[in-house]
Amino acid sequence: ANAKWPKATSGYTRTFLLSDRYIEDGSYLKLKNLSLSYRLFTPFKGVEQILFTLSASNLFTISKYSGYDPDVNAFGSDSSRRGVDIYSYPASRTFSLGVNFVF
Repeated sequence: ANAKWPKATSGYTRTFLLSDRYIEDGSYLKLKNLSLSYRLFTPFKGVEQILFTLSASNLFTISKYSGYDPDVNAFGSDSSRRGVDIYSYPASRTFSLGVNFVF
């Protein structure tokens, strides 16, 4: 009961028991989306306004989870295996910059 690893056995007499060995706390805090905009009114002649927009996604995740990302699901929409992480690749971090001119 206190062993770190299961007992090695040979043959087909192995008894399969349910275990929580590979289950860990998946609590996390994540900044998933951030968008900032700044508008300049009448910056110079002929332009009414300029809108600058900066967007970012998946900026950071705070967790004690040992895998890449606690917000993964290797089996898609299968509700019976929700939250299973079989070394799924995490969501990518993206940045976008936009400039909008109004004449």
